[in-house]
Amino acid sequence: MNYRKVFDFTFWVSTWTREGNDIITHNNGYNYASRSNLDRFNFRFNYRDALDRVNKGMGYNVNVRLLDGVFIAQLGLDQWNRKLTTRYYAYFKSMARYDDNYLFNPQLWSGYGPNNTVNIGFDYKYNYLKGKGDINVNLRSSALSEFNYSQLSVTGINANTLGKFEVKTRFFAQLGIGQNTPLESALYIAGANPEQMMDNKFTRARGFFPAQWSAYELRYK
Repeated sequence: MNYRKVFDFTFWVSTWTREGNDIITHNNGYNYASRSNLDRFNFRFNYRDALDRVNKGMGYNVNVRLLDGVFIAQLGLDQWNRKLTTRYYAYFKSMARYDDNYLFNPQLWSGYGPNNTVNIGFDYKYNYLKGKGDINVNLRSSALSEFNYSQLSVTGINANTLGKFEVKTRFFAQLGIGQNTPLESALYIAGANPEQMMDNKFTRARGFFPAQWSAYELRYK
C-alpha cells in the first residue's frame, strides 16, 4: 500500500464555564453545571501502517479513544487484493462506558462492563452499467467480555445514475444469536444502534441536538 506510519491525534479540553454549561443544560435537559466530574480531557488517536514486507497489500491499524464517557480500543489487520476491489479484515474491539450522562438514551446501554468483540469480514467494490456498489460481510463474536453473543451482517450499498439523478439504495440483513446481547450492540429497526452512534460526532453525546429528538417510541392510534 502507498502509505507509511499514518496517524492523527485529537485532544479536547473542557473549560467548564458556568455560563456555557447553563446553555447546554437548557438545550438538552441535563444539568452539567452541577457536575463535579465532568470530563475535562478527552482524546482520540488513530495509527495505521503498511506490512508490505509481510505481504503486499497488508496493513495494521490501532485506534484508541477516551471520549464522551466511553473508552474504545481497537487493533486490526487488513489485506487488499491486487486490483484493490476486495479488502479482508480482522480486528479486536474493546469498549467500556464509564459515564452514561453523555448519552441521549442511557437506558439503552447495558451498564459499564466491557463489551469486547472479535470481528472478521470483507468489503467488495464493484462497477456495473450506470452504477457502482459496495458489499460488506461482517462476523463478530464476543470475547473476554461480560456478554455472550454473535452476529453475522450483510450490507449492500448501490449508487445508480438515472439521467441527471443519482439513486442510492441500501440493503441490510443481520442474524444474531447469544444469551446476553448488550443493548448498545443489538439490532434496531430505527437504524444505527447506540454502539454505532458513538462513531458519529453529532450523536455520540448530548449537546448538538435536543435530547427529545432521540427518543425511541412506539405509538399506536
